Amino acid sequence: TFGASPYGWSQDVVDGAIMMLLVSGNVMALQGSTAISHKQLDQTKIGVTEFRRLLPTLSASQKIEIRKLFTSVNVDAKPGEEHLSAVRFVDELQKRRQAAGGDAPLPVRPERAYLQEVGMQAGNDQLSLIFEKRIELKADIEAWKRASDAIAVRLPRWETLRRLAENVTALDGGTEICEQAAAIESGRTLLNNPDPVPDLCDKATVLLRN
Repeated sequence: TFGASPYGWSQDVVDGAIMMLLVSGNVMALQGSTAISHKQLDQTKIGVTEFRRLLPTLSASQKIEIRKLFTSVNVDAKPGEEHLSAVRFVDELQKRRQAAGGDAPLPVRPERAYLQEVGMQAGNDQLSLIFEKRIELKADIEAWKRASDAIAVRLPRWETLRRLAENVTALDGGTEICEQAAAIESGRTLLNNPDPVPDLCDKATVLLRN
């Protein structure tokens, strides 16, 4: 189209225009099903690359907010390459969601329908949805980090309590400790505040020392 009348552009000009659209975030480049950045694309590959228009258009301030979200979970996000970072961002969110729960006595892993919805989108549709969900995402990221940090501290203590409970069963007062430990497991309350485990560990330790 642009090489013919009335334009008469050279192929270099056409290729340059395509690259500018890619750099400015107006189109995305795909090789197969993989999105690539302008740094991965040279002039010899333009002819075998698929280009898709990115809609809706995102403002500069929206992109800044999106990049802040990405960096909050240690996903590198360079200007103009937000759609490339979005896939890694969704993967990282899934990992953090998984780490925020587990088998008993840990709470059930949180379910978030919006993660599947975001994962099914691509390009600016995906980025727009991430921006739309940014408040919910920020809250979940913070909550999942608190949970995973607490798990790292409390799970080893729980294993200590479990071993202690195995040895106090026949002792006077041991049954109560075992019942409370079993209640923590069945109720999946290991992350409750205040932490229920240290006091039970202390009581079991006293029984064993006596």
